[in-house]
Amino acid sequence: VDLTTLEGFHNGQTLDAYVWEDAGGEPGAVVSLVTGVDPGFIGIWPNISRIEIPMDGSPTGDTWWVGVWNAWPGAEDPGWWIAADQDGPGGTPLTKIAPDLGYPTGWQDVNVVWPSTRAMGIGVESIVATPTRKGSWGGVKSLFHHSAQ
Repeated sequence: VDLTTLEGFHNGQTLDAYVWEDAGGEPGAVVSLVTGVDPGFIGIWPNISRIEIPMDGSPTGDTWWVGVWNAWPGAEDPGWWIAADQDGPGGTPLTKIAPDLGYPTGWQDVNVVWPSTRAMGIGVESIVATPTRKGSWGGVKSLFHHSAQ
């Protein structure tokens, strides 16, 4: 996740990271959750810091979602902001909006709240297990398999 902050705003706040199954084009059942992640140093705007969060869990389908929840209940100021792309190729960024905020509730396109946002600074590097029989030649080959760059 790509984050930025302002001087004095990041004071030990944490975040929770999620992987969700797809449920008809929006996040559904939680597959993996890591809570209380301390992002460490965050770049002061206009600098952006990339925070890597290892996650376990395997979604069952081809489409799934990743995201974060900023865990700073009761804080007067945000600890940071997630970087946003306003002129890139775009993605499918969603945000979950609570009731009584003046916006439609539930999972909504981020443009409902932040117009002109094409993508959020949230990404994934996925590692997929290769099924092989224990002790098979395929198992030996998988130890040395490297993707072409």
